[in-house]
Amino acid sequence: MALVAKVCFNQAIDESFSYLVSEKLQSKIHLYQRVAVNFAGEKSVALVLELSNEQADEGYELKPVERIIDKEPILNQEQVELAQEVSSYYLCSMGEALFTMIPGGRRLQRPNENQFLENPLGPSNLPPLLPDQEKVVKAILASEQEKREAHLIFGVTGSGKTRIYIELIQNYLRAGLGSIFLLPEIALSYQFLDQLKPIFKENLAILHSRLTTSERLQEYKRIQDKEAQVVVGTRSAIFAPVNKLGLIILDEEHDSSYKEHSSPKYFVKRIAWMRLKQRENKSNRGSLGLNMVLGSATPAIESYYLAKNHLIKMHVLKKRAKGFTLPEIFVPKHDSSKQDSHLFSLLLKDKIEKHLKANNQVLLLLNRRGHSNYAFCTNCEEALGCPNCSVTLTYHRPLKSGEIAGLKCHLCGYEIEYYRFCKTCHGPLKLVGKGTQRVEENLETLFQEARFARLDQDSAASKDFSKDVLQAMRDQELDILIGTQMIAKGFDLPKVTLVGIINADIGLSLPDFRAPERVFQFLTQASGRAGRHQKGEVVIQTMQPNHYAIHFALNQEYEAFAEEELDIRSAMKFPPFTRLFRVLFKSEDENTILEAGKKFDQLLLELKQNNSLFAEQQTMPAEILGPTQAPIYKIQNKYRMHLIAKDNDQRILTDFARKIRRFFKGRSGISWELDLDPIDLL
Repeated sequence: MALVAKVCFNQAIDESFSYLVSEKLQSKIHLYQRVAVNFAGEKSVALVLELSNEQADEGYELKPVERIIDKEPILNQEQVELAQEVSSYYLCSMGEALFTMIPGGRRLQRPNENQFLENPLGPSNLPPLLPDQEKVVKAILASEQEKREAHLIFGVTGSGKTRIYIELIQNYLRAGLGSIFLLPEIALSYQFLDQLKPIFKENLAILHSRLTTSERLQEYKRIQDKEAQVVVGTRSAIFAPVNKLGLIILDEEHDSSYKEHSSPKYFVKRIAWMRLKQRENKSNRGSLGLNMVLGSATPAIESYYLAKNHLIKMHVLKKRAKGFTLPEIFVPKHDSSKQDSHLFSLLLKDKIEKHLKANNQVLLLLNRRGHSNYAFCTNCEEALGCPNCSVTLTYHRPLKSGEIAGLKCHLCGYEIEYYRFCKTCHGPLKLVGKGTQRVEENLETLFQEARFARLDQDSAASKDFSKDVLQAMRDQELDILIGTQMIAKGFDLPKVTLVGIINADIGLSLPDFRAPERVFQFLTQASGRAGRHQKGEVVIQTMQPNHYAIHFALNQEYEAFAEEELDIRSAMKFPPFTRLFRVLFKSEDENTILEAGKKFDQLLLELKQNNSLFAEQQTMPAEILGPTQAPIYKIQNKYRMHLIAKDNDQRILTDFARKIRRFFKGRSGISWELDLDPIDLL
């Protein structure tokens, strides 16, 4: 008899593979450890799913397990059961689901001894709960022990949602239950950690992608070993092996970053609900109910709809915790002849001067990075495009002396040096549009004495840059912070009294039904950064003040916007009135993708007529759009087509998806993705 390990890989392969465990390794190997093996001629990392004694097959020699990576299991039984549900729901392999939960890294590092030092924001300095906050806490804690419930805290910006989160986590800790507190942005986590570390000390663990792999593994092992019962992190922290998990909080729950874009394309809210469902059947679930808490000043339309129809419980906070009113919003009349370099309106320029003179700080937001949107040849009458993607190249000015100006693709990373003349006709190039670097350039001219920094995806690429910049704002070492949507949500910077939003119309024209919602959320969240500790003002520059998304954002009227949006989505049969399923297929050869699109279209026509592929399930989705070219037709040298199916019954969509895989499997030159409840349709 030989000991055989059945393993899976982080690949889209449904089956497991058998490897021989040598006598030397037999005492060390366990279920759910990572091992090194030879797979398809290459050294690969696999996860042990089964161990069994089997009779050696004389006609077939198994390859050996070469090395054991983990001293102990890296996953527990609860995570494996969750992976099975994720695999079934999101139509991915078991290996993909399991490896999504593993933090990476193979070597533990020494814990940072200064990680849990006290700071002035200790527990004794927590402000008492306000009456409205206490009411919300009591309502959530009153959930029945036998049930799992979802709650939406719909609170205006600055209403003290974080104070409620802390109170809830403390109550769950006292009951012996663990909590997961999720944030959409890594940059946001630094602010919350400053508040949470001195309160929860060693009970707190941190999981996000800016940690090194060894740091992530260190934190993960602390959770696994029950040293930490409170986990703070971004999307993937939802899989943390928290002992006796009872509470999951999603701050800024509307944020699209809670959706994963690689397989498995999971949605954090769905995974949170799965995890609490697992806990329902556990006898040691504790004295409190199992709760998922969603918090936002601009809830996702789907969340608002569920709350409105009493499918989740809504708790409303209409006042700011510090007692200050929401900021006053100004909309300068759009007149480019009166604008400074077509960037700052005269009103915004005057407001910046006024607030800086009062020793206050300013946030300037433009939801587009780089300097200029594209370089345009006036002779060819064309913008310079990326050879790999169906988008134009963005101009980035050099950041340091010695660097060169470049044109970059924000999708694939392609980059070329910028020349002032077209390489095709040698005509002059004109830079068109504006990004955050252009705001910097204008500030250098208009406010030469001001100290400013830029925080966007480019500048935040270096480790700890976000943390350092935000700390500099709190220490008043900066006067102005420029940024994209990264700085529009969640931040509490006490001396910020003015927010200027440049070109508020960005995003409205995208071919995506969620575009108005995203613009409304961006404007409302960005406006909410002003005046949280004293009177604040906001200047919104727009060419479309009467568009319903902008109009309602100017007046801070979320309910009115939501009702308008729900009417439109109901008529168009979009979520929350239906579920979506997207098939995206790609090929490096355009003829291959176009031919596949024709055959796919023909297949769907046949299915509608006789359901030949659907013999065991005669129900087709209620509506199918496509296949057609994706809005961005080419990315990273791959041509893209997609199909969107709509139906109220998720089971019909899942069944449809499983059978669609038959069409693609075995087709050479084509890759494909299946996405249930897609957030991005581009």
